Amino acid sequence: VAVIFSAYISLHYNVDIIAFVNGFLTGFFITGAAMVVNDIFDIEVDAVNAPDRPLVSGVVSVRAAYILSVFLIVLGLAFSVLEGVFAFVIAVVFALIAMIYNGKLKVYGVYGNILVALCVVAPFLYGMAIAESIDLVVVAFSIMAFLVNVAREIIKDTMDIKGDLRRGVKTLPMKIGVKKSAYTAFILTFIAVVMSLVIYPILELSVLYLGFVIPSIAIFMYAVSVYALNPNLENARKCKRMYLVAMMIALIALLLSRV
Repeated sequence: VAVIFSAYISLHYNVDIIAFVNGFLTGFFITGAAMVVNDIFDIEVDAVNAPDRPLVSGVVSVRAAYILSVFLIVLGLAFSVLEGVFAFVIAVVFALIAMIYNGKLKVYGVYGNILVALCVVAPFLYGMAIAESIDLVVVAFSIMAFLVNVAREIIKDTMDIKGDLRRGVKTLPMKIGVKKSAYTAFILTFIAVVMSLVIYPILELSVLYLGFVIPSIAIFMYAVSVYALNPNLENARKCKRMYLVAMMIALIALLLSRV
């Protein structure tokens, strides 16, 4: 969805159905491959945190999962080729980032958080590549999405401490403590929220943008404030879910930013 929204805005609200479909399928297949690989490398952690997952329970074999991930990557890259060299290069780079994260850097905590956030930003960059245009609103949203998703990954790490201990993952909550990690997530989210308001007059965005971004801000700040004040497992779960809702509303704000 972020690919389509980004391309649509970068194309100045002109519709290119073929480019939109190719972009969506590229993101869909590469993201799917990354999720499958993530499950493969997370078997030990999921055995503790999520024992009902397909690979842990034996419903799907590791070999079948590897085959599926390769198939999905090939499909994703094939659709990216149709949109030109720049789009293909971005797809390859972020596919590699996703694989490196799952295979190597996930155990290094905050570095893994940064790579995950970069992968979330990828659809926005890919959308601009499809449009062959750099749009300042999309760039701003890319930065905000990066900050919010680093925060969300830190919050998720709070939920996975037991499994991460078993695997030896060095997450931020394990290094500096849950409370300080919660404050870090709060600060990152707050910066993103302030930025979402600052760009409204600077980039001369529409009133509709403001109408959707304010509810998004309210959800973000409520969720992260509750979590920061009491960073227990239940609040981490609630915060994680509420961030997804806030992100979806923010995407609508992006779509309507220049209407």
